[in-house]
Amino acid sequence: MRHGPGSAAFALDPDLPGLALAEDVLEELLGRRPLRVAMGATIPVGEVFARHLGAGTVFFSFSTADEDYHAPNEFFRLSSFRTGLKAWVRLLERLGRELR
Repeated sequence: MRHGPGSAAFALDPDLPGLALAEDVLEELLGRRPLRVAMGATIPVGEVFARHLGAGTVFFSFSTADEDYHAPNEFFRLSSFRTGLKAWVRLLERLGRELR
């Protein structure tokens, strides 16, 4: 059921191969397996990709809750930026190997 304007909610298939690859990369970089959590967002493209392309979308970002993203006092730690760069390189390498 929809309540007002906005995009429809969506959920990832927990067995999505890209999700497992992303978790593997994060575990290697950060030393612990990430926790899967449900959260709301204002990014409608996940539902659009699922509906039109039949594709699951893994959001792979590196801001943390205390960085107040999209707020007047928003900031982003340089350490998160560096970790994100390393993680994206590793994830793209693995995805490329999987697609061969």
